[in-house]
Amino acid sequence: MPEKVKDNPMHRLPDWRITLPLAQACLRCGARTRSGAACKASAMLDGRCRMHGGKSTGPKTAEGLERIRRARTRHGCYSEEYRRMMKAVRALSADASRLIDET
Repeated sequence: MPEKVKDNPMHRLPDWRITLPLAQACLRCGARTRSGAACKASAMLDGRCRMHGGKSTGPKTAEGLERIRRARTRHGCYSEEYRRMMKAVRALSADASRLIDET
């Protein structure tokens, strides 16, 4: 076997016959799906899968609440500066249209 093939990390993994039963033995979500059957996805620590884990309850600590408060700043197309600029552009455009109509 060439040296390049021996260094492949794939050859360091355990055989699938060992890992497959371990994967099949993990806890399952069990939440009711839209079809009415139980979800068969593997569960996280809270007992539900990543799709049925439920909504976030939000930050609990003071530092988490402060981080959320700071993250709610407006930016981009909704910033106060942008709104003022667009108001000025609309006013200039209206003035230009009025001048064109007068001539």
